[in-house]
Amino acid sequence: MIIDALQCGTFTPEVLRDLRDGGLGCVTVTCGFWEGTLESLDSLGRWRDLMHECADVALLATCAEHLIEAQQSNRIAVVLGFQNSNLLEGRIRLVDLFADLGVRQIQLTYNNQNELGGSCYETDDSGLARFGREVIREMNRCGILIDLSHVGNRTSLDAIEYSMKPVAISHANPHSLFPHVRNKTDDVLKALAANGGVIGLATYRNITGDYYCGTVEAWTEMVARTVDLVGIDHVGIGTDRSYDSGPDFLDW
Repeated sequence: MIIDALQCGTFTPEVLRDLRDGGLGCVTVTCGFWEGTLESLDSLGRWRDLMHECADVALLATCAEHLIEAQQSNRIAVVLGFQNSNLLEGRIRLVDLFADLGVRQIQLTYNNQNELGGSCYETDDSGLARFGREVIREMNRCGILIDLSHVGNRTSLDAIEYSMKPVAISHANPHSLFPHVRNKTDDVLKALAANGGVIGLATYRNITGDYYCGTVEAWTEMVARTVDLVGIDHVGIGTDRSYDSGPDFLDW
């Protein structure tokens, strides 16, 4: 089964059908970035509407068994995720609530520092905050995967150490292969692997670079070099592919 650990943009029945027909078995979608609780609930409502409309093509996955069920019924499994923790609005009890609504992946921070910890774009990464530790333990308990893709390196190391379960970097690349603040340093990647986690390698040109985006062969070279760094069990795919994203979205 081919799994894409992170895609975003505008999903439609046609997009889900194309992904299924293209051989993708499972995709984690982005339900939100900056939105608060009410907007995030509205987003989940829209996703549920879409899944009902596309029941013959897609299956909402909340456990590993659903991936197998989707494969056996010729559908694509869809995992609901958020690229920020704004949906919680500082309320620890909402972790459990969103888990009950089917959310299975949350990124601790996006591009700005928040009450959980530092982001990759901060000049000084503050590390994991006390509230961040509480959220991590609650996500561990509720079965929501911790995503560190846009999280600062210091905060990432803290989160890996503090989490009782493996965490993920769903869409990024090794900084040693293409230097960029969004990419992860070797010490973070080795700590991730030591804790049983996985990095999903991205195809987004800003963090992949012209060389590795130049050809399929060049991108698979990056995959092979990452496997050499952390081992094959800890390397996956997280394309960061966007749909219906015009100039305004790309400028943003």
